Amino acid sequence: MKLSLLSIEGNRAYEKQNDILPIRAQTHYLTEQFLYYLSKIDLDGSGKLVICFEEKPEDHEQYICDTYFHVSLYYVDRDVLERFRTVQQDNMSEYFLDIIVDVCKNIAHSRHRDEAVIRRIEEAADQMRANQYELVIPQKRLSKTSDDRRWRAKVYRRLDPHGELWYAELEDKRTKNVVRHELTEKYTSVSLVDFYKKAAWEGDRFVLRDRLDRETFSLPYP
Repeated sequence: MKLSLLSIEGNRAYEKQNDILPIRAQTHYLTEQFLYYLSKIDLDGSGKLVICFEEKPEDHEQYICDTYFHVSLYYVDRDVLERFRTVQQDNMSEYFLDIIVDVCKNIAHSRHRDEAVIRRIEEAADQMRANQYELVIPQKRLSKTSDDRRWRAKVYRRLDPHGELWYAELEDKRTKNVVRHELTEKYTSVSLVDFYKKAAWEGDRFVLRDRLDRETFSLPYP
């Protein structure tokens, strides 16, 4: 099974007690970018990998692969947790990316994956660093042309250290003029892929719908 979900989960009680933004939210942009660059890879047969950013319980193994539910858990080392307290904000992206890379490589080695898998993990991290942890993903399945062929609506998903942001661009195909429209008013730390699942021109409107076919955004014909 290909890896399709990745998250870093902290101790929620500790985060709440110490007024810390949840680790999952802090790292959402990294895990989503990493999955994008590392698409269609099989690490250990699981579709979901949870990196546990907390002290490992004594009765737990560091790495758990549930072959029935196709979910894997991996607890980070104690020294990695302790280092978190001293990491400067400017270095947080690199700190958490190193964790993701080390965990994935450790799993790949434990499963005797070939060196090509290790290279892909390293290359994904290199691409993220080269792009300064910023990624804009065109949502081609949501790009639609109006019935009169004049207007082309394109939708984009942006991931960066602030989180996740979505926007649409409406292009006049005659003049090549492009106007940007924000779909989300502010950054979020959750995936909105299912929230903007379908797109169509409905009469004089460009409409986006979620996976349950509910309207989530509309843009009137200019």
